[in-house]
Amino acid sequence: MTILVVAEHDNIALKRVTLHAMAAAAIISMFTSRAVHLLVVGGGAHIAGDAANIPGVTNVLLSSAGLAGPLSARTSATLLAVAKDYSHIVLPATMDGGKIAAEVAIQLGVDLLDDITAVSGEHEFERQIGSNHTRVTARSSDRVKVITVCPFAFEPVSAMGGSASIANIHVAAGLELVIEAC
Repeated sequence: MTILVVAEHDNIALKRVTLHAMAAAAIISMFTSRAVHLLVVGGGAHIAGDAANIPGVTNVLLSSAGLAGPLSARTSATLLAVAKDYSHIVLPATMDGGKIAAEVAIQLGVDLLDDITAVSGEHEFERQIGSNHTRVTARSSDRVKVITVCPFAFEPVSAMGGSASIANIHVAAGLELVIEAC
């Protein structure tokens, strides 16, 4: 199993919050020795190319066709189709990331580890709660951990220096997954 980071983009470029989420995934990878993949839903090959340049990413999955509807719904459907292959699904804690993560966690029947501020181990994460920012530790033994990352708690990784492969994936309405190497 590997770790999957969900990229956020504006159809022109990756959003910086993706680099913050990637930083959290890199820490998880240090604890688990697992590879990190990055999922780009929508957008085009240029965004996947930018994602492939991120250090630490070993494979970029580009899903640019196959499902209709809003981007958040397409992202959720794509995640549900690939979730069985991943131990951790990491998204930025943004409005879109939170919505997608909540939907995926519900569909998978797992807890949502939201707004994490630190990674303490493969199954252990910290977050802040309340107005006094009390730190609490969340532990999860779920087979898939669905996580949103507080962007400001993690220094972003570099956007340059990686050399990941890119694969096109297509998810049909029945959640059938087809993977093609680029």
